[in-house]
Formats: sequence, C-alpha cells, structure tokens
Amino acid sequence: MIFISKFVLLPPFSPLTQIYKIHLVLDRSIEEHRIIASKPQLKSPSQPQLKLQSSQQQSGPQPQLQLQPQEKCQSHPKHVQGSYVRPPGPRLVSKNRYGYEITIVWIAGLDCWYGMLLFFVLLVYVVIEDMKDNGPCMKSMTNPSMETADKLHVVMFPWLAFGHMIPFLELSKVIAQKGHTVSFVCTRRNIDRLPKLPPNLAPLINLVKLQLHKVDKLPDNAESTIDLPYDEVKYLKMAYDQLQQPMTQILADLAPDWVIYDFAPYWLGPIATKLGISSVFFSVTIAISGCFLGPVQVLKGLSGEDDRNTPEDFTVRPKWIPFKSNIAYRLFEIKRIFEDVATANDENVPVSYRFGAGIEACDVLAVRSSYELEPEWLKLLQEIHQKPIIPVG
Repeated sequence: MIFISKFVLLPPFSPLTQIYKIHLVLDRSIEEHRIIASKPQLKSPSQPQLKLQSSQQQSGPQPQLQLQPQEKCQSHPKHVQGSYVRPPGPRLVSKNRYGYEITIVWIAGLDCWYGMLLFFVLLVYVVIEDMKDNGPCMKSMTNPSMETADKLHVVMFPWLAFGHMIPFLELSKVIAQKGHTVSFVCTRRNIDRLPKLPPNLAPLINLVKLQLHKVDKLPDNAESTIDLPYDEVKYLKMAYDQLQQPMTQILADLAPDWVIYDFAPYWLGPIATKLGISSVFFSVTIAISGCFLGPVQVLKGLSGEDDRNTPEDFTVRPKWIPFKSNIAYRLFEIKRIFEDVATANDENVPVSYRFGAGIEACDVLAVRSSYELEPEWLKLLQEIHQKPIIPVG
C-alpha cells in the first residue's frame, strides 16, 4: 500500500518558484511484520513452542496457535541487507530505506493541472518500479514456505481409521499454512489412499510411510478399519501397537519440536517425554465425549469413582458431570462397543485405557471442537484433566 506520509512546503527560491516535496512511503509489512503470540510455557523457555489459536476469545487466558514471522526479503538482487539500491529513473524520484521521495517543481501562475499531472505520472512510475523490486517479496507473504523466526517441525501420528486420518491431515494443512513443517506418519496403503495435498502445501507436508506388521487373524492388506468388520478391528490395534519401535526411531531421527498423536498409541506420550519432545493428544471427537469418558484415573481403571461395569451403567449421566445433561449412550449403542471400550483381555487394550494413558502423558489436549459449539463442555474437560485445552475447530 502506498500512502502520503509527509508533505513539506519549502520556502520559495523566488517569488515565482515554489518547491513541493511529497514523500511516499511503502507500507511493507514484510519489513515490520511481527505478531506477538501468547501461550502458557509448557517446558523450558528455550524450547520452541507450538502455538494454537482457539476459535473464540474467552474471558480468561486461552492458549493460541499463532505464527511469529519476521521476514527479510532476499529474493531479488536489488535488495541489500540493511539498505536499498536506488532504481534507475529521473532525479525527481529518489529512494531511501524509508520509501520514495518525489520532488515537484512548478512555476506559480501556471495551471495547477500541471502539478497534478506530473504528480500522478511520477506516482505511476513509483508503483511500477516498486512492483518490479518487491514482486518476489510480496508473493512470499502468501507463500507458506516463507522463512520464519519460529519455524517448527511437527510429527502427526493418527489411528488407522479414515475418520481419524482425515482430521489429522486437515490439521496438518492448517499447521503447514503457518509456515511450519509437518511429517505425517502412517502406513503405506493408507497414505496412498489419502486425498492429494494442495500444491502450495505439499513441500511442507512430508508423508512418512510405515510398514504394518502382520499379526494372526489380521487379513492381508487390512491397514484401516474400513478394511475390516468391527469385531476384527482389535487385531488391527495389535498390529498398530507393534509400530512402537519404528515410531521411536522416527522421533529420534527427526527430532521434531512437537508430536501430535491419537488415542490409539497410548505408549507414544512417554516416549516423546523421554526424547524431550512436546506432545499433543488430539481427540477427533467433541469435548462432550471426553467429559463422558471421565478423568484419567477412571479411564485407566485405577479409581473407585467409576462403578460402570455393565452396558446399562453407560446409559446415565456420570457423577463427575456437575450440571444437568441428557448426554449418555443408548443401550443398543453401548452394547455394540462395550467390549472394545471397557473390557481388557489378551487380544484387546480397551479404548478407555488408551484414552487415559494418552491424555495423562501429553502436554496439551487438542479437541475437534469450538467454544461456539460447546463452551461449558470445554471448560469442564479442562477441569477434569487439568491440562491446557485447545479447540481446533
């Protein structure tokens, strides 16, 4: 944007001559662009922090995901560190580090249209020259690969269901749009079936393929819940749990700033902590679901607070929800998933335990929700788990 920042009328050299100086300054946000972000410090101040932005400002301090870019354009030969090279042109136009200076001289008594015409001619010249000089820089403002002071590397690790992989991929795109690098880790066949990445984000999202180990009773080429009937999904979880060692090696090799994981890899949080990597548990369900499941001790079966031992017990509001609500399972719904959710055996680590262990080890809990949708449930979820809650929409 070009605007007149200063108008100086100099004393005349003679009664018939006046000199007008008009300073045009280009508002280059790439020169002074700095967004101050706020977020609770989770680890040491020297460690890069992932900053998420909630969908609505609340009455208290809320975690935010914002970028703090500070770019200096180096993409054009005319740009020199700390100064600018004057472009060729008439001496009526000069350029310094603050912008353009145009000097207009005309004789008093002549038609004022002369001065206005000269001014607009020079203005057009300035705009054209500045577009030539700064075109690559202006493009870089919308380019997600721009260099930033706090560029992060984030690893994403979803559960092997498209209802989980797609939200993780969408969140990866949002993070990449902020200029950060994302490593999306999943099995080979699932990555091949994901939607194609947008061309402008593809350079920042690395698709890392893992080989899924074979286990007994798991059909060949079954790498997602869509490939299996519901009662065989537990064998997919058994194969998924064998990715613990490959994921540990990936995190050690990539050394990312953050890892964002799903409910299924309940073992990943402690690994990230051991490697000094900040972690986010990303729940692809809304906050109501998390509140209904309960606190970590209940989820892991370590507390006497939860007396829900039968499917019928899940059809009423649990006692840790302090306000009236009709949120509960219907009997036919909980009967279908009860064994997977609440029953442990040699072939199954319950979903509830996976949720509890995953949330317990994370630094931040991200929820696929918003304060516009369920403000009271997001607040309750934070009270239940005593961790920063970030609704990602």
